[in-house]
Amino acid sequence: MSQDVYELMRRDHAFILAGIEQILEHTNGDTARRVKHFRDVKQTFDTLQNFEEQEFYPAARRATGLDAEIDDDMEALDEARGILTSMDGLSPESSEFMEAAQRLHANFRWHADHEERALWNQAKEKLPHETVQKLGDEYARRKGLPLT
Repeated sequence: MSQDVYELMRRDHAFILAGIEQILEHTNGDTARRVKHFRDVKQTFDTLQNFEEQEFYPAARRATGLDAEIDDDMEALDEARGILTSMDGLSPESSEFMEAAQRLHANFRWHADHEERALWNQAKEKLPHETVQKLGDEYARRKGLPLT
């Protein structure tokens, strides 16, 4: 049995958002926890972005023709990548880091909501079952999950 690609991506959307929220909640000098959450968010984001851009979006584009929606999602991911990159060079104790985390949260919330509502509904209807299974297996492989 294959992994559900939509469920895996939904979980990662939720994990990333929760991690950013944890960064924003640790405002009282708990730098070590802020750094840990940032690293976790960045690692999960990297895996998700690479998978979406290399595998999911091309398949969804072919099946749905939702070019504008996919382009919007890719642009949001690129913006999030830029914010994460800028945060990498900032002190986790700085107000600039926290402001960037707020921008990242807004950006990624938009991305997750838009993708899950605008794109997935169409993709679920139009992507062939075998393609969905292959995508789920590939994403699970990239995440280091066992295939079920």
